[in-house]
Amino acid sequence: MKPNTGEKATKEPFGQALINLLKYSTVFLIILLSIYFLSNYFGLSEVAVGLIFTGLAVGFILFINKTKAAEVRPILKNGNLVLLYLSGIPIVWHLWLYGYWSTSIVQDIDGGKLTTAALVASFNVIAGLIGYPLGGKISDIVANKTNGRRNFLAIILICLTVCIFVLASYLLLGYKNLIVVSLILFTSGLFFFATQTVSHALTAELAPAENRGAAFGMWNLVSEIGALLSPVVSGAIRDHTGSWTNALILDGILMGISFILVAAIARPGYKLALRKK
Repeated sequence: MKPNTGEKATKEPFGQALINLLKYSTVFLIILLSIYFLSNYFGLSEVAVGLIFTGLAVGFILFINKTKAAEVRPILKNGNLVLLYLSGIPIVWHLWLYGYWSTSIVQDIDGGKLTTAALVASFNVIAGLIGYPLGGKISDIVANKTNGRRNFLAIILICLTVCIFVLASYLLLGYKNLIVVSLILFTSGLFFFATQTVSHALTAELAPAENRGAAFGMWNLVSEIGALLSPVVSGAIRDHTGSWTNALILDGILMGISFILVAAIARPGYKLALRKK
């Protein structure tokens, strides 16, 4: 028997939901193909294309705010949620920077074989096997403390920022010990993958129960702006400077901004006893 949460679930017929999905998918397919052909025709740079997609993402947020006002406006009027959404942009920026370019970054440090660089870079991903569940577990432990999840997220964000600057400094100083690089990548991976689980959990805490689905969707929509810009901007910086140092420094600065945004979240504290009632 399912517990009665007192919340009314809204259901849409499968056929109608499928038709709506196909409509949106068709429109987005046309937009994407149009940008692809126009960018090739006019010879636009990757950065310019990234900026175009970012503009479209912002436009889509405004479109949703207008057409889905009842669902979206409560989560866009919540200042704490908006801060959390914006803090997600650097998180996803970092994800796509390392996802796209970590092998190239390691190869720049060592100058060795691609397979060796890929193996070293994989330490960052392997850390996710620990970071994801560990971050979620600690987040649950501190959840009953005043602003527990917010504080924990701020702590791991500043730790991740330090790890990014350590790697940038290592690259800048010209050291080439791959064991040290592996340890830096693994440590930063622990903090990074924990940030995602804690940020999602904090989203659930801050959002009204009836708007949590929309809140998660908005978190992804806003934060994916980082995914649109990170690979192309970071790659362009690498091509222009001949090194990944400046791209990593930018990544660290953005992560520091993410920390500031999270620290600015002013959620009222609450007591465990109140939650049990």
